[in-house]
Amino acid sequence: MPLGCDTATKLTQGTLQTLVNEKYTFVGRYLNALTPEERTYISREGLFIVSLYEWGNPTHIGYFTAARGSKDADNAIQKARALGQPVNTPIYFTVDYDASPSDMAGGITQYLQAVKHVFGKAGNPYELGLYGSGAVLSYFKNTYPYTWLAAATAWRGSKDYSGWSIKQNRTNQTIGAGAGKITIDTDESNGAAGGWRC
Repeated sequence: MPLGCDTATKLTQGTLQTLVNEKYTFVGRYLNALTPEERTYISREGLFIVSLYEWGNPTHIGYFTAARGSKDADNAIQKARALGQPVNTPIYFTVDYDASPSDMAGGITQYLQAVKHVFGKAGNPYELGLYGSGAVLSYFKNTYPYTWLAAATAWRGSKDYSGWSIKQNRTNQTIGAGAGKITIDTDESNGAAGGWRC
């Protein structure tokens, strides 16, 4: 399966060369942090970009409201368009904690429904993706078809979840040296993760 990574670190020509040398084929980057220059570097090196959207700390139920979902969706669409992300490719929104069933049925549903509503009003320019535990991905699989399984196998439903588009394997791995040194999370794709280039 295609190997990739995700990172919160802005990529440079040096760190991209490390990823190329290590045979990675895609890199997950947060849309709110991705710059046009970085997008160009990544595409020029032949890697695919997989878009994540996360603003603030979606690590507890207090983050997940309809108002927050609407704002995040608007911002994600605007940023993706500004970067030239091709239409019909996914943006993965994140539920970055071990959400309980009541969290999923409550605030997380409200948040993700708001995201879907904003995408619909905009003409669905991008596909809906979701990062989280196996339980979260299972719960929302009918509305968020692109799924990114978090590496935390102790989270609800994660150990045996197999319906992922991307599976995160190891977190906080440091590779390369000097100007090429970078900390990443490693991932694998089922071949249909929705990566893009410009």
